[in-house]
Amino acid sequence: MASIIKRKKSYSVIYSYENDEGEKQQKWETWRTHKEALKRKSEIENQINTGTFIPPKNQTVEEFLYDFVCLYGEKKWGTSTYDGNTGLIANYINPLIGKEQIQNITTLFADKFMKKLQTTPAVSTKHRKAKTDYVAPVTVEKIFKLLKCAFGQAVKWEIIAKNPFEYVELPKAKYQKREIWDADMIRKALDNCNDNKLYIAMNLSFACSLRIGEILGLTWDNVHITDDDIAEDNACT
Repeated sequence: MASIIKRKKSYSVIYSYENDEGEKQQKWETWRTHKEALKRKSEIENQINTGTFIPPKNQTVEEFLYDFVCLYGEKKWGTSTYDGNTGLIANYINPLIGKEQIQNITTLFADKFMKKLQTTPAVSTKHRKAKTDYVAPVTVEKIFKLLKCAFGQAVKWEIIAKNPFEYVELPKAKYQKREIWDADMIRKALDNCNDNKLYIAMNLSFACSLRIGEILGLTWDNVHITDDDIAEDNACT
């Protein structure tokens, strides 16, 4: 079923499989120690015996994440979440591991990637300048949650056998309490706003505690501002 060959200081697990076209292929997986290679050999043979073996595919992380965003993200995420997650993919995930084959991403690989992010320069975009020299812990956590979700979906789609981000340990992040605008700051912001549409959006945000996605998703049937509503103090969105 599978065999192990020593190659200099590493060990290769070799096994055969059929690709999607029914052609027989051979796969070589390299491991640092004989113990790791034995564990992987046993894992492959057990999957073959139990009918849970998933043949290797040539799909890269970048290709998979494109499908993930199209098939999952566009249905599940709001506007701001979509923009944020696609930004993380474009700025930090694809440049670092996008060319890796998805089935080569192990828990060890995932741990090393999360560690590497801590020394990766933060990216400034057209609309937002990086506030730290390196990727902030809160951003590392967002990337982790995104990849854990994505690879969890890959398991459901039977692309991989298990989620490599399931047992990754993150560095502890120190959270700072956000400053909240008081009434005077809100009044000053509104007084200096010359865009009528933006003024309305800001008012809705402050008065109703709405996020950007919620404001953009408002329709007239959500708005109750008739004379009767106002008279009965029931005006709301």
